[in-house]
Amino acid sequence: MKFLLHEYGWQDVHPYLTTASSPTTVDLLVTESANVLGKSVRCGLIEKEQVPELFSSIELLYTKGPLALKPALQFMAEALNIALSRDIPVYDALFIAQARSDHATLVTADRELALCAEKCGVTAVLV
Repeated sequence: MKFLLHEYGWQDVHPYLTTASSPTTVDLLVTESANVLGKSVRCGLIEKEQVPELFSSIELLYTKGPLALKPALQFMAEALNIALSRDIPVYDALFIAQARSDHATLVTADRELALCAEKCGVTAVLV
């Protein structure tokens, strides 16, 4: 979302969204992205009329772009273990579980998530 909304540091995300890096994520990110769009409208950061175009861009990242989605269910048991042991929400733990399972780097704008990932043995990049 940082990339699409051109938030501070959005250029730092681009290298991680190339086909050369074959990025993957949990399908929960679609829901989280839609939620961010709604919250951005409510907070006055974007206009309601911008949402359809921004969501279309999100869809393109998953359907035609480099970002492959993986089902959350595939990582749910591990995510629940991480959430309980680290006292974090399951939806955050899903991203850690997926990165750990895939031996991938977790790219996030969430400092707490990055720190937790590192504690779980997952390399994290804060953008």
